Amino acid sequence: MSAAEAGVSRACPSKWKNRYDTHGEAGLQDHPSVPLVLADPDPPDVVERIEQLRRNHKWSARRIALELVNQGVRVSERTVNRWPARLGIDRRRFLDPGGSAGRRPSKRIVARQHHRHGHAGEKAADHGATAHRQPG
Repeated sequence: MSAAEAGVSRACPSKWKNRYDTHGEAGLQDHPSVPLVLADPDPPDVVERIEQLRRNHKWSARRIALELVNQGVRVSERTVNRWPARLGIDRRRFLDPGGSAGRRPSKRIVARQHHRHGHAGEKAADHGATAHRQPG
């Protein structure tokens, strides 16, 4: 029987034969495709350092990753970004027990009103006029 007749790709029978040759009938049993061992987990001291920098300085993942690299710890920004979320400190308001964002209030910007050309409605209605008028 060919792979086409069995309704599988050409690679499947070859893969099955190699499994059978290596493991016998046990090699033909279904098994999950996920790896049994994941990549190296992050060392606990690195996770602790990420948490300290986040809590003490309220830094972003990018800033924390840069600081760790400067200290000789090789870690990606994505790894640093993952840990505050797992620790429940990914939002600034989660860092403060009171729930505030921990930011200084900004200065209110107030625009000065200029009425050199009359009322704003008049200026909009007079859109065909030149922008600067000669005093006269």
